[in-house]
This record gives sequence, structure tokens and C-alpha cells, in this order.
Amino acid sequence: MFTAREKIIRLLSTAIPGIIIIGFLGYYYSFLIDTWWMFDDSQHVKKVALDGLRVFTTPAEELGMIPANFTPWLLLNYWIDFKIGGLDPTTAHIHQIISVSVCGLAIYGALSRWMPTWLAASFCLFFLTTPASYTVIQILCTRHYVEGLLYSCLSVILLKSFIENGGYWRLIFSATLYFVACLNKEVYVPLFGFFTAYLAYIAVKRQSWSVFYYLAPFIIIVLIYIPYRGYALGWDRLISGYGSKIDHQGFTDVIDFFTRIINFNHFKGLMYFYVILIFASLVTAFRAEKIRTLSIFMVGASLVVGVLVPAYPVMPTARVNYNYTFVAVFVLLLLPTLWACILCNSKNLRLFTNILLASTFSFSTYKNVTTYNPQSPLAKANFHRDIFKRTKVEGEAILYEEESFSILKPTGAKWHHAGLYDIREKVLQSNPGPKACYALCDCPKEQVVFAYADDALTQIETETETCQ
Repeated sequence: MFTAREKIIRLLSTAIPGIIIIGFLGYYYSFLIDTWWMFDDSQHVKKVALDGLRVFTTPAEELGMIPANFTPWLLLNYWIDFKIGGLDPTTAHIHQIISVSVCGLAIYGALSRWMPTWLAASFCLFFLTTPASYTVIQILCTRHYVEGLLYSCLSVILLKSFIENGGYWRLIFSATLYFVACLNKEVYVPLFGFFTAYLAYIAVKRQSWSVFYYLAPFIIIVLIYIPYRGYALGWDRLISGYGSKIDHQGFTDVIDFFTRIINFNHFKGLMYFYVILIFASLVTAFRAEKIRTLSIFMVGASLVVGVLVPAYPVMPTARVNYNYTFVAVFVLLLLPTLWACILCNSKNLRLFTNILLASTFSFSTYKNVTTYNPQSPLAKANFHRDIFKRTKVEGEAILYEEESFSILKPTGAKWHHAGLYDIREKVLQSNPGPKACYALCDCPKEQVVFAYADDALTQIETETETCQ
């Protein structure tokens, strides 16, 4: 039994790092409140505005969606944001900040089961400020990666709590949260392999195979998810995703994928961290009990396989689609850290390793925030976030301006502009308004042409332009 003073100390040692995580992430990503709909947002907003939550009950092709990935929970998020804030994206970005902060707490809650709270907190902040995370978090249409990780961590917390404290409600809720993680993004389906390997480790430790009965709820979830996914995407696309359209170079792309993960997507200078981490984990592993070491490495190996096999088809595009490396970066950074914490039997070595890791995480977080993130492709393209202002000015013109005119080379993809046209016509039911033209000679001759400059749309002269 703990004394009242010891209980207060334990509570503070747990609560203070959690408060720091919430405060830091909320502040660091608060700039999102000033951003506007970007990338795939307009298409998603259009879909939930017109079809509500039919994505949960209607096949993708019937809804006019690309039957490539099954991510209904993402559209649920857009639906919630649209119902609360309408076409004002402020609600969606506040939701994004909340999701990231709660995800940080979930990561912290899961890791603090296996490592000191201050080390778990430093890892959490480090990971959620890596260039891969920074890019994913800036984009609303990749929120499902963040929330998928959130629900996965909660599922792991409840499973471990069930194994230690009992209560079948914990096991049922763990399986339910695993299902929600799968509905966020397919990359979280292989978490089932981790559950299997972890229970195998528990079985060996207890010398009892009865713990495998605990897999039953997760097996039920997988048996529900597979036909549900087949119904939504079509059985011929059950595991294809985007990969079938990508020219894959095999082993070369696998090596390149690993290189990008270790280098944090071309952000040189942090590889030293990974070297230190691997070294620390190997030192502790050699000093640990061999059977226990092998069992724990097998659990980790299940996570690596579960991360890399689904990512194989899309590995060639990881150089531009940072979201494909999000989960891999998390797992491949986390595993050496966990091994170093769990396998170390020497108190002095454990203390040294923990201090080394926490110091490295803290310094690397500082480097992420001050050096690497500002140099990320998205940040550099923003010209100090000018791209966000430009997206808002051009997008609001397309949605709300009453006059028809051309906007020359607006930022964003053509499908983003097409989504805005559809929102104006089908959701707002307004008359046709401004349209994008991507080359001056393609702009309708009878319309005036505007272009973005100095935070506003400015009419440009077109009479001197010679078009063939």
C-alpha cells in the first residue's frame, strides 16, 4: 500500500508529463486554426454534405468514390466538422489539434506501461514533431493516420490492463477500438499480428496457452472487417489499394523506403539518433536473459512485418507521400526504445540508457521544431504559410463570389477546385461563379482574369498576351 504522499507523487509524475504533451502539441500546431480547406478536403466535404454517412453503408463505386481505400471514419470526422462548422474550416482544424493532442496522450499512456513516464513523454513529443508527423498533421485529409494511431494505442492500453487486472469489458473495448482503428486506415489492421505475438509472449511467460482465448474478440473483428471491406470496395480490390497502379522496383524501393524512414524523409542529420538507439538496445539485449530477449524481439518483429508488408505496394511514392511512412517511422523508432527499456536488468545501465534516450529525444524534438520542419517541402512551399492564405482567398472566391471570372493558376490540385465547384453548385445551390484556368491562353476570352498577389485577387492585363 502507498502512503498519501506517495500516491500524490505518483499522480503528479503521471499527470505532469501528460499536461506538458497537451500544452506543447496544442500550442505547436495552433497555427492550423488559420488554415483553409486544402488537397482532398473539398471532395470530402462535398461527399458528406451531399451523402451524409452513406459511406458506412454504400459501396464506394455507387457513391462515386475511388474504390481504393476503405477509410469511413475519416469521412465521419468531416461529417462532424461540417455539421458543427459548415463550410468554415475552423471547426475542422480545432478538431485536428484536439485529435493530435489526444493521440499524444494515448501514445504516452501506452508507452508509460513499459517505460518511465518522462521517457514516454519525450518519445511522444519527438515522434509527433518529426517531419513525417508534421506533414501528416498539417493536412486534414490524413487525419485518419493520426486517429488510427490514437485508437490503436487505446486498444493496446486496454488489452494490457485486462491481462494485468482482468475485467472482460476491457477486452471487449480493446477489440472495439481496434475495429475503429481499422476503419480509420487499413495500415492498422496488422495490429492483430502484434496482439497475437504479445499474447504468445504472455503464454510463454505464464506457461499457459489459455491466454490465446483472449484473441477471440479480435478474431471476430477481423472476420467482420474483411467482408465489410469487400462489400465497400469490391472483392477484387480487397488488398490492392493504390499499389496496383504504381511501378514498383522491388528490392530497390524497399531499401529506399528504409532510407527515407531513417533519414526522416530527406531530413539529414538525425540518423545519428537511430544509430544511438540501435546501439543502446543491442547493449541491453546482450546483457538480458536470452529466452526473454528472444520472445520480446519476436513481438517486435511482428510489428515490423505488420507495418512493412501493407506498405510494400506504395513504397515507391514515399518520397512525396509522407503519410505512407507515418506508421513505419513510429514503429521503427519505438522498437529499439522499448527493447532498451524492457530488456535491461541492471539498474545503473537502465538509468543511463533512459537518460541517454530522453536527452536524445528532447534534443531531436528541438531540432525538429527549429530546423527540420521549417525546411520541409510543405513549409517551404508555404512561403511562411502564404499558401494557406492563398488557398483561402482563391477558395472563398470560387465558393462565394457572385460574378463570373477566371482565376489564373490557383494553388491546389484540379480535383480540389472541382470539389469547390460542386459545393457551390450542389450544396450552396448558387449560380456559376469564378473558375480556375491553368494557363492564360486557356482562360475564356470573354472573362476578366484575376491572379493572386499580396493576399488578394488582382485583375491582370491579358491584351498583350499572344495565343496560338
